[in-house]
Amino acid sequence: MTFFEPDLRHGGPSPKNGRSDLTNREHKIMYLLASGKRDHEIGSMLGISPRLVQKYIVRILKKNGVVPD
Repeated sequence: MTFFEPDLRHGGPSPKNGRSDLTNREHKIMYLLASGKRDHEIGSMLGISPRLVQKYIVRILKKNGVVPD
């Protein structure tokens, strides 16, 4: 497992500085998305709907300043 790779069994990584605005679920989704997984694949892996995955992605993008609030 790398620094950015969440441990899907145990809630995800902790950043080295001990601070993050992302939840464990958001870390998992961000990692899976960056790994090339699609919304429906991520939803299936985490037991949530693809629509909820899309909502998490928007939240992640907002928290990282990619899209305005």
